[in-house]
Amino acid sequence: MEIIFIPSTTVITIINIALWGGIAYLIIKAVKKHNKKIRSS
Repeated sequence: MEIIFIPSTTVITIINIALWGGIAYLIIKAVKKHNKKIRSS
């Protein structure tokens, strides 16, 4: 059980980091675009 459990949790952790990293990246991009719109107007 442990041999199967350890790799699966590692995979889940990697997926979670990738997902949160992607979400954070999209939020940062959206905020930067929003800030540019405010400055130009």
